[in-house]
Amino acid sequence: MTTAWLNESWQVSSRADVRTPHWRYLCTVACLAVADVLSFLIAFLLFRSGQAIPTLMFYLGKGHSQPATIDIFTVLALAFIGIRYLSGDYSRRYLFWDGAKKTTIWLLCAALPEVIVFFASDELYSLAPVLASWAFLIVAIPVMRQAARAMMAKLNMWQIPTAIIGVNSRTAEVYEALQNSLALGFQVRWLVVEDPEIEVPESLRDLFVVHSSDPIQIANTVLNAGCDEAICRAEDMQSTHFAEVTQRLL
Repeated sequence: MTTAWLNESWQVSSRADVRTPHWRYLCTVACLAVADVLSFLIAFLLFRSGQAIPTLMFYLGKGHSQPATIDIFTVLALAFIGIRYLSGDYSRRYLFWDGAKKTTIWLLCAALPEVIVFFASDELYSLAPVLASWAFLIVAIPVMRQAARAMMAKLNMWQIPTAIIGVNSRTAEVYEALQNSLALGFQVRWLVVEDPEIEVPESLRDLFVVHSSDPIQIANTVLNAGCDEAICRAEDMQSTHFAEVTQRLL
């Protein structure tokens, strides 16, 4: 077990230098968005290329004998990715199945305009490519996003340095769950304790255990060490010590 009470090198380091750079955040957002783009591209190539599918036509005016056409799927793909970006979806972190559920709902909403066009077209288009491409995306987007997270984790771009505040009967269980969730990407490094004599579970003894009678000192220590996220049970917020630590970390 590594215990940190007052580490001078942490106290004097610059928080701006050790916390997650903004460019890394932008890279994670871009990688997840690219994963969605690739999913739509693969769906198009596998199921829609060369098929009779709903399209939009644009008349370009005089001098152009034929109108320009674009697959409605492309328009919906751009709208899906743009709306998910503007809603902050690419910057939020969910458990894998929670994220897959949200993605499925959004995809069903995105597919609705094309389904309406199909049934309003008096059988001008093929139904199979339409259904197959959207069904494929329900599986492909969560899988591709998870692959992007795995790649970013290999490059040390995905993990968020995290502190757990407080020790209780479920702390070890929470720690294991966080460490094993690639989708969340929390890399637990610190354990903040109120009582220096408390028994730390065996599975947590590789963490830096931080204690001080001064909550400001604790907050500064983990922040200067590079902490970007803190996790605290609601029950632990009844402690004025932990409540002030958490407030200082916000």
